[in-house]
Amino acid sequence: MSKPILLTLVRTGATSWEQAGRLAGGVDVPLCAEAVGKCPEMAREVGQAKPTLILHADDQASVATAEAIAAQTGARTKELEDLAEINLGLWAGLTEEALEERSPTIWRLWREDPSALSVPEGEQVTAASDRVTECLLRALSKVKSGTSVAVVLRPMSYGMVRCWLDATPLNLLWQAVESGPAVDRREVMKDRLKRQSV
Repeated sequence: MSKPILLTLVRTGATSWEQAGRLAGGVDVPLCAEAVGKCPEMAREVGQAKPTLILHADDQASVATAEAIAAQTGARTKELEDLAEINLGLWAGLTEEALEERSPTIWRLWREDPSALSVPEGEQVTAASDRVTECLLRALSKVKSGTSVAVVLRPMSYGMVRCWLDATPLNLLWQAVESGPAVDRREVMKDRLKRQSV
């Protein structure tokens, strides 16, 4: 009988923009100093699963987190562009308060069901979720059963993957982002992943 893949989802800490209350999305900004300071502790927690592979996007926050885990575990890192955070288009850089003041109805919908609206000049939540989960599915299809894999994700991408694994609708995305632990360990059978992708 085949063994499950031990999958450890790792949500990066806040970037300098997010710490300041600004919407970042896929804009490439570094982790804030506080998040950098917490990386070694997070890496030790991830290291309990003894990952041999760390998948991550190419932004500064993801790379810094992946490198901290690799330094702790000796795992190999692999950069995957399609694991990148959602593109928030014209919203990127706005503070949450500014967006709420500008468009209270849109802001309320964004918080209640982000999959129901289109971000101006950005990426739809459903399209971003498909991109991230399909990328992860392709990567996991290439690893052997029983492998321990860590996946470093920015917050919204992290929530999208949790929704996908739990078969939860994307209108619950914020719950998946905000209620989940920063390190979420799962056992996933490869054949289940194949069935989910159909």
